[in-house]
This record gives sequence, structure tokens and C-alpha cells, in this order.
Amino acid sequence: MDINSHTTYSPPLYQLSYRRGKAAGSASWCTNVGNERGEIVISVLTTSESLTNLKPLANGLVERYSKANQPHPSVLYTDRDCCKVDGDSKYRRLFPQWENLLVRMDSWHFMRRIAKACSNESHPLYASAIFEWDLGDVATLRTAKEGELKKAGVSKPSTAAVNKAITKFELARHCRRRTRGEQETIRLIESLFLNAEYLTDFLGTPLLKEDAFEIWQEEQCHVKCLQDPVNVMLYTQTGTISKGGTSANDVHFQAYY
Repeated sequence: MDINSHTTYSPPLYQLSYRRGKAAGSASWCTNVGNERGEIVISVLTTSESLTNLKPLANGLVERYSKANQPHPSVLYTDRDCCKVDGDSKYRRLFPQWENLLVRMDSWHFMRRIAKACSNESHPLYASAIFEWDLGDVATLRTAKEGELKKAGVSKPSTAAVNKAITKFELARHCRRRTRGEQETIRLIESLFLNAEYLTDFLGTPLLKEDAFEIWQEEQCHVKCLQDPVNVMLYTQTGTISKGGTSANDVHFQAYY
């Protein structure tokens, strides 16, 4: 297996996260900002997450980009305050210098919110309703895997045999995911809820809580916010691998989703 090393970087992508402390009156909030490579670029401790407390962080980031003569990030992923019907969101007001900054909710926090409707968490179910694999990447991986099977002595591997031979690691390493679109995501999540409405676990506990559909109605507004921004690269290509005689299997990395 030959690895042709080359690296390209996608436009900057940031996420703000918070962790709550217990000491009253102390610096109980930790706000971290990470880039598209999963690196923490700045972290601050504050007594609250107010605009006043976070403004020095925002000003510091803006100044760093300006001094480095780098284009500002086009997307900011966060766990809250992303959707606002009237006026700008909190983070748009934090970064007024960065025009056209998109504020999005990251899917992990969205799935955590939806999980409150269930008696136990099942993130993979929600992930399949939100994301789909890039068909071109999957087709290339199948071609490569078919070549590997032929080299291993399987003369005419069936489609089922090829699919079975592809591991989860290979799928995640070589194939990108993309969001399904607002309406399709809503349809699939609602289908999951309807199918699980009367189901129980092996102890007889209902899978959905009594207020499950109320929780879904409250969080449904964020589905639009989950969708991949247009013309924004969310993956970093870290290399190209020759696999099964096919040299078009890129290696991808995604810090946040």
C-alpha cells in the first residue's frame, strides 16, 4: 500500500464550547475555540458567558487574524445561541468585524438535545438521519476494495462481498459525510420517533419519554442550522493512498461535525 503524502487545508472552522464549574462566584465557565484541525487556539475562564465577558476573547481572535493577514473564518459552530428569528445571534454580535460569518449548531450537541427525549442515548440512530456518505467517495472505495479482493484470489467478488469487506475504519477514513438536507432530516427523525413510540427495552421501559414529541418540536428549528454551509470545505485532505490498484482514495480528517 503506497501513501502519497500531500496536505491541503480547508478554510478555518471554529467551535465554542462551555463547561460548568461548581464554585459559586468563581470562574465557572471555560470557553474554548478550536480550529479545523482540532487544535484549541484560545481558551478563557469567565464568571459567565455574557457578551461582556466573551468580548476580550473575540477581540483577541479578530486581532490575531488581522495581524497574520489571514482570511477570517466563514463558519462558527457552537452548542447554543445559533438560531435567532429577529436580529443577529449572540456570536454575530461578538464578531461584527467578520462580515457574513455563519453561525451553526454542531450536530453532536444537537444529538445530545434530542437524546433527552429517550430513556437511553442512541446517537448513531440520529447520525444516520442527519448524515449520508458521499456517493463518489464510497464508489471509489468499493472499486479499491474490489481490486484488493481480486489480488487476494477472489476472481469475481460480488457487490455484497465487496461491501462486507469494507470496514467502518476504512469508510470513515476515506469517505466524507454530508448533511441530507433540512426536509429529509426532519422526515427521518420523525420516522424514528414514530417507530419507537410504543417500543420498550428488555426491561419493559419505554424507549421514548412522555414528553419526547414536545422535545422534538422544540429542537426541530435547529435542523436547518445543521446543514452544511455552501462552498465551505469541512474536511481536510491529509493524504492519498494507493489501494487495490486504485490511487484515488483520499484520506480525510474532520475536526467537528
